[in-house]
Amino acid sequence: MESVAICICTYKRYESLRTLLENLTLIVKPDSYKVSIIVVDNDPSGSASGIQADFEEVKYFLETNKGVSSARNRSIEESGKLGADIIAFLDDDEVPSKNWLIDMLDALNNYSADIVAGPVIAELPDDLKAFSPFMARKRHPTGTPIKYWGAGNVLLRAKVFHQVGLFSQDYSETGGEDTQFSARCSKQGLHMVWSDTATVVEPTDATRANPKWLNDRAYANGRIIARVERELNIGDVRRRAVIALLRLLAGVLAWPISLIVDRIFRTRFSLLCSMSMRKGLGMTEEIFKGSKRISSA
Repeated sequence: MESVAICICTYKRYESLRTLLENLTLIVKPDSYKVSIIVVDNDPSGSASGIQADFEEVKYFLETNKGVSSARNRSIEESGKLGADIIAFLDDDEVPSKNWLIDMLDALNNYSADIVAGPVIAELPDDLKAFSPFMARKRHPTGTPIKYWGAGNVLLRAKVFHQVGLFSQDYSETGGEDTQFSARCSKQGLHMVWSDTATVVEPTDATRANPKWLNDRAYANGRIIARVERELNIGDVRRRAVIALLRLLAGVLAWPISLIVDRIFRTRFSLLCSMSMRKGLGMTEEIFKGSKRISSA
């Protein structure tokens, strides 16, 4: 019988972690797999330690080395001690669908995959629904090969970590460790596919559903993808620079028009333009930062 370790890295989100664990007790678990749940607390004060009293089946570990990469790598280490054949990651503020694990494992087996990723769907209250299109992440038909994935909803064969290594500490405090890891997997030719039915919901409030947060995320994503592709020598740097500048230029040119459209039709077209500008700016800054580093070496 194969075993699955569901790993959750947490940092000062006790209530959302509790909600996640309550929902994990309700998901359908396949009879042919042994399922374990691992929680790695990255808060040095151990703010999530009380979770053990309410969820006896949860294996709790404290990781005092700061950063999400340290927490993820600790969960991989503890999964190995349990003899897990398959490792899944969920974020501590998510809620999986009832058939989430079944659908992930089906995709893993049906497509002979090494890694399966699925959708993370932002759930917003009614007064913030206007931000839904800007929170949406790209989706694909089940079985579609993918190059990048986020660790908020992913399942991997444990052997992947023996082949590729662990999450990079260089991204531990900046984020993007999952993008960098998935790029390494892609570069080594691992078979990574999408499962569109293996959904998780991410309850989202005004702390994220606002123009500043969305623009900041677009900028950070631009920098991360450019940094990853530069460091791993993925693609052509000139092509990346052209894409970055086109994003930036498109946003700048459309900005005046977007303000008029927003005013007449009560849309948020200007937010889409500003996000494009910010992502292009992040990509451009990282590309030219890397070029300067190379030229001065």
